[in-house]
Amino acid sequence: MKTRNKIGNKTRFVDKKHQNDIAAACKQKNNTIGSTLNQKQHAKNQSAMANVHVASTDDSKDETLCNFFSSVYNNEDDNPFKYLEKN
Repeated sequence: MKTRNKIGNKTRFVDKKHQNDIAAACKQKNNTIGSTLNQKQHAKNQSAMANVHVASTDDSKDETLCNFFSSVYNNEDDNPFKYLEKN
């Protein structure tokens, strides 16, 4: 085997071992990190659910959809095209 191949094999082995060590450490810490993230996400969802309004009538559904779409789309002028001047 050439020296170049031996060096490449050893380099790949060292990289693979390093990545496996990182993965093992992540698996050990994953439970504590995951539970912390779940607690924070759960708290956010509860606070967001406190301000929910359910539209039950057709008028309130219309108004809710209108408000949503008007917040998404931008306002346009009545005359969106500018007239070109003749030379």
